[in-house]
Amino acid sequence: MDYPAEHGREGNSRATDDDTTADKQGGIGNDQAYDAQPEAVTLPSIDSRYRELDAPATAPSTSLVEAVSVLREPLSSAAADTRRLAQRLAVHWFRGDAVHPALSIISAERGEGRTSTAINLACVYAQATVRTLLIDADLHNPTVHVQLGLDPDASDKGVPIPVEGVPNLSVLPASHISKGPHDRLVPSALGGLIEHLRSHFDVILVDTPAAAVGEDYLFAGLATGGGLVVTREGQTKVKAIAKVLNSCEDAGIKIVGGTMLER
Repeated sequence: MDYPAEHGREGNSRATDDDTTADKQGGIGNDQAYDAQPEAVTLPSIDSRYRELDAPATAPSTSLVEAVSVLREPLSSAAADTRRLAQRLAVHWFRGDAVHPALSIISAERGEGRTSTAINLACVYAQATVRTLLIDADLHNPTVHVQLGLDPDASDKGVPIPVEGVPNLSVLPASHISKGPHDRLVPSALGGLIEHLRSHFDVILVDTPAAAVGEDYLFAGLATGGGLVVTREGQTKVKAIAKVLNSCEDAGIKIVGGTMLER
């Protein structure tokens, strides 16, 4: 598999099967690979709003502060890491040589931080005045609306719900893209939805189901064309994430990068 330079791997070999867990030294999706060059990232061809990702914004005085780490601790190293990741995704995906409207956030198993990563990234972009939409495509275990304190019935079906306290951020709950919890994600339907909404948003992030529960993550990846892989130190099995990476390669889904969360 060809990994982008910021992913920290070179060559054409496919990911290998291994039962060991990923770690900060040698794990797949190591976020430290993004920080190999500590100097500030310059964004000469990027909209000026993306430059504001460098500076932490003031956290809103709402219940969201406790639920979202970049709002709760905007000066923490974790928040700084999220802003750097957001910058790199802006450079390499959302505002690169070829502009892409949406990106899927994927992981091998539940509990590896996929949804929290999607929410934190969405908040970082929104605080930089980037019009951001977060789509909850996890039809099996939708939690975005719960973590952000949203009523999924607060708007008509298919109409994004603004997040109070975080201007420029809207959410499309899972119930807006499915008829029931046992529905399968349809790439063409999600792709059509993204195409319909892209003129209203600068960044669209799609939270997907864990790969362990089915192939919906691939369907989401096909709809967006690319994915960010989330792993957790000491928890993610290398064999499991290797299978995800190889499946994405076979499906033609570009892995834009990866991030590893601490234990």
